[in-house]
Amino acid sequence: TEHTMGSLCCMLISMILFYCKALKKTSVYYLGLSFIPSYAILQCGARVFLIPMAIMIFLLIRFSVSSKIWRLCIGIVGIAGAGYVMMKSAMIDKFITVLNNPTPASSLASFTSGRSEFWVVDLNYFFSGNVFELLFGRAFANIYDVNYKAVNMSIWCHNDIIYFLVGGGLVGAYIYLYVIKRSFTNIRVNIKSKVSLI
Repeated sequence: TEHTMGSLCCMLISMILFYCKALKKTSVYYLGLSFIPSYAILQCGARVFLIPMAIMIFLLIRFSVSSKIWRLCIGIVGIAGAGYVMMKSAMIDKFITVLNNPTPASSLASFTSGRSEFWVVDLNYFFSGNVFELLFGRAFANIYDVNYKAVNMSIWCHNDIIYFLVGGGLVGAYIYLYVIKRSFTNIRVNIKSKVSLI
């Protein structure tokens, strides 16, 4: 599926970045190698992967090219090239479809591509549980059935916090948020450059 393809491509780019950092490889070759999964992300149409792809490409450029002038040139050419490829890709079709979709009932639903409609359904399902279910959840697979009954789509809720509330309850959501908080704390401690931190 599109999201599986996008996540795998992001993983490939992150592996290239990790390889360059771990082995102190600073060749532009690796930057060029990362354009293959980047192109695949643009073709798969899963918009959520555009931001992590851009961040990792930015870090690869920053790490692989020592000259600031060359980094700027590669960045300008890269943005122009990515824009051109995007206009010819499945990604632009996805943006056009979402912008022209008359189905969502409200502007919030339109902005969230209809997700806010089933977020309400999923939160109502969470709050309808007994004390045990509120604390420990009702299993992660239930969300698909709940959404299928409510909005006729067998999909997950597209929101990690709601997903953990339904699947793991308050305890599961707390553990998830704690792990995220600790990750950001470690990042802030270990990354000295403000640009890289951002």
